[in-house]
Amino acid sequence: MASLAAANAEFCFNLFREMDDNQGNGNVFFSSLSLFAALALVRLGAQDDSLSQIDKLLHVNTASGYGNSSNSQSGLQSQLKRVFSDINASHKDYDLSIVNGLFAEKVYGFHKDYIECAEKLYDAKVER
Repeated sequence: MASLAAANAEFCFNLFREMDDNQGNGNVFFSSLSLFAALALVRLGAQDDSLSQIDKLLHVNTASGYGNSSNSQSGLQSQLKRVFSDINASHKDYDLSIVNGLFAEKVYGFHKDYIECAEKLYDAKVER
């Protein structure tokens, strides 16, 4: 999982710098894993320029070693699925979970394959 950790770290540091520059002297708090996962969920349905831009933002081409191919898509998604499974697993000393979902206006549709992949990989249900 080192490649996922490297990509998430690069994404996190860049986001922190950007938020810190815009925040001034205030506190900055965010969950980089949650934001990374949300963008990876969007990436699951992205193509062409959108996919390339998300890859650049998430550093999946550079820090992670993933290229812009179906292997990179499945590698990234399977690593995230494993992370979510580990986080959501039962632990003796604490309770922790991550919840994912897709929210859309009723007028917008999702491709059936996208919904199936989102449910399988992220346990993300569509709500309208």
